[in-house]
Amino acid sequence: MKRFSKFIVLVVALVFMTALSPVAMAGELSGQLVISGSDALEALTVELAKRFMKIHTNVKIVVRGAESGKGISETRSGSASIGMVSRLLTPQEELEFRTVTIAYEGICFVTSARNPVHDVSPAELKDILLGKITNWRSLGGDDLPINNLIPYRKSASNKIVAEFLGLKVADLKGTEISDFETGIKIVSRDPSALFYVSTGKAFYEKLSGMPFNVLSIAGKKASMVSISQNRYPLTRALNFITLGEPNPLASAFIAFCQSPAAAHTIRSNYFIKPK
Repeated sequence: MKRFSKFIVLVVALVFMTALSPVAMAGELSGQLVISGSDALEALTVELAKRFMKIHTNVKIVVRGAESGKGISETRSGSASIGMVSRLLTPQEELEFRTVTIAYEGICFVTSARNPVHDVSPAELKDILLGKITNWRSLGGDDLPINNLIPYRKSASNKIVAEFLGLKVADLKGTEISDFETGIKIVSRDPSALFYVSTGKAFYEKLSGMPFNVLSIAGKKASMVSISQNRYPLTRALNFITLGEPNPLASAFIAFCQSPAAAHTIRSNYFIKPK
């Protein structure tokens, strides 16, 4: 009889715990959360926000994609509770903000599927972006001028590529492109074009059927495996920042993004979840 009573108590306890699950407690959190910053993180954050809002139906999350600098300034001013940052913070910014890594990705160089060049060295990339190498023939390709495309100047991708090649952002030469999607579309049509882009965006567009190639850098190919094992040279952390300790709603969303519940969404958007 005592065993039976204990069983009943256990069942009641489990039912009670189930009732307190995140789904059941959907009404606990409420309000609006504004997230601003790097467009490299925008699509992933939107997907994570949709999942979070399905659980917490009284929460509204607004995601504003632009560049890391805007995320930093809007978090500093208080117009955003969370900033999305895809570059390293300066020493002063590290003192100012609390940082949480949400995912990892790489930056890759892409060309037309009709371009026979499949591998470049850092030295060759440097000379291309300095305007010293101007024809694909110099790289073993066709006799075509290199149509060098670069993301808009404020993109964190420029800073990361420039630092990798030992350059300054101001040194980078090329036609500025307003967004990653436009750059990939141009590359897919133009056999002379070269562009660098977030690997998350590149993998997504590649699997969607967009005809372009991802170049290897000194024999190292960008892939989910090479990035996760830190074997691809152009890898970066994608971070959320808050001005000091986050408010309860921001804290709950960040915790959700770090939880196992977010793992599938992160991977399905072609990013690497931190271990």
